[in-house]
Amino acid sequence: MKKLLKYILLLIVAFFFIGVFFPSEIDWKGANKRYDNATLSQKKCVSALNDGVYKDKSLTWKLDNCNVPE
Repeated sequence: MKKLLKYILLLIVAFFFIGVFFPSEIDWKGANKRYDNATLSQKKCVSALNDGVYKDKSLTWKLDNCNVPE
């Protein structure tokens, strides 16, 4: 039982350090603000990319490919 708790604690610490030293590259607030400022046709473009092959790409990638200004 003690070994299991040690391993769980070790995993939690490892995930913490991974989160601190390798932060996400996605700027969610900036991307959402860009999307809000997009025109209707640009929003439709992003929506079309969400439904297609590119659904797993980031929102910033979709905004860049739909020519939404920063």
